[in-house]
Amino acid sequence: MAVNFEVNKNNIGVIDLNFGDKNELYIQEINEIIKVIIEQVSKQYNIRAILIKSSNPQYFAVGPAIKKIKDLDKNDARYFATVLNKMINHIENIEIPVIAKIEGAVSGIGFDIAAACDFKFAALDATFADYSVRCGIVSPSALISKLIFLIGAQKAKEIALSGKKFSAEEMYSFNFLTKVLKKEDIDNYVDKFLNDFNELSIQSLKITKKFFNAMMQNQINNSPFSIVDIFSELFHSDQSLKSHFESIINLNL
Repeated sequence: MAVNFEVNKNNIGVIDLNFGDKNELYIQEINEIIKVIIEQVSKQYNIRAILIKSSNPQYFAVGPAIKKIKDLDKNDARYFATVLNKMINHIENIEIPVIAKIEGAVSGIGFDIAAACDFKFAALDATFADYSVRCGIVSPSALISKLIFLIGAQKAKEIALSGKKFSAEEMYSFNFLTKVLKKEDIDNYVDKFLNDFNELSIQSLKITKKFFNAMMQNQINNSPFSIVDIFSELFHSDQSLKSHFESIINLNL
């Protein structure tokens, strides 16, 4: 199981998340994505867009499971949060537009990946959730800041403070998704959308995307909170966290 990358005949780079089962991501999988972006994606000079998709129609990407983080100490938690944010920065800083084709469940790291993409197309069966509050932690990434930038503070609060699962149609109504499609229609629609980039200037795409990235990064940089510090400190100072993890470890989040 791995991250597969190829350039198709229409000069579109395709990143295929293929980690099996629930497409659950943790540190090893995060590092594989970073490696693919650095060693393969960044060396492709003639492609005009990147597509991120999953080989698993039931799961775009999720995780990590509680059992994988329940025994982290402060330093381990800091390392995990640092690597996660590094991966998200790499996705966002791909110079050309990044498109997510989303089928199935999206939560945890999967939500971060989707939020980092410039365009997001989802099948009707897709679901989205940030389960951080249900787990007794905070999101280890800048997801909340990005949601505020993308969809506004009120809807970001609804997602982050409820711990609820949201349908693709709800996320479209929040303006998080570019379009929602029937499962049988999503491949053709996304292919056509991607092919249209062949008519555009690569340099213009890169410059325009850089403008949007700078605007969002400015908001994140002005946040008074260090997410990495807060996340890692929870594992050091919250004495009830471990027992809470044990109580919910078998929940199917």
